[in-house]
Amino acid sequence: MEFTSPAGAYAFGDTEVAARRLAVLDQVFGPASRDLLASVTTSPPALAYDLGCGPGHTTAMVAQATGAAATIGLDTSAAHIERARAHAAGQVGFAVQDVLALPFPAGPADLIYCRLLLAHLPDPAGAVRSWSGQLTPDGIVVLDEIEWIDVSEPVLRNHLRLAEGLVAASGARMCAGPLLAGLGDEPGLRQVRTRITEVPVATALAATMFSMNIAVWGDRPARLGLCDDAELRDLAAAMAALRESPATGEITWGMHQAAYARR
Repeated sequence: MEFTSPAGAYAFGDTEVAARRLAVLDQVFGPASRDLLASVTTSPPALAYDLGCGPGHTTAMVAQATGAAATIGLDTSAAHIERARAHAAGQVGFAVQDVLALPFPAGPADLIYCRLLLAHLPDPAGAVRSWSGQLTPDGIVVLDEIEWIDVSEPVLRNHLRLAEGLVAASGARMCAGPLLAGLGDEPGLRQVRTRITEVPVATALAATMFSMNIAVWGDRPARLGLCDDAELRDLAAAMAALRESPATGEITWGMHQAAYARR
């Protein structure tokens, strides 16, 4: 999910720490994503795209879950694409490309997938409409976005406040799921699947992922006026302590999972 919004810098970067963070993120959201892809794939696609592929975890998932003959991951980060190519296997390839730059490099696809990408685009519905033009006649666009996050643990909640502020500074919205309401009524689009899937996450695993976020951000939250330097240091220390927490039930993601075909 590594895309730089035209309105500003992508909040989570493309460093080595950012790449490791995406491996943890795949651990968190991968099972629900695989279930979604399996539920909407009636036959193996000849070609599938994974948009905002980062270092390739989601691209491998798309290839495995759908049985696509060829799967191509697209990302603006040359660093992530280099990492992805180093671990590519089978009929999986990668290209450095802005996901809003059309046409896509290998022509129309039977399936286009993205996870947590629309949250970093200023016009999510417009992006989906444009991608539908890159589909074969029977192709589908499959979306995995946050509808809501239910969190009771104060340290995790403070982190989410900063994350929302950083994404907003790029002109986007972290919970992009609600922005997809009514997308199936758009001219040229037909809704194939929509559901909200709850993904409960152990506090220690959420804190591990969030600690990586803080490391990637550096001092950006303070420079943007979202907190001061002392608050950021305190949050990092408190988050590190939570990585040893045995607690569960303190944070749950509601994932807006949907698929759209061309009318």
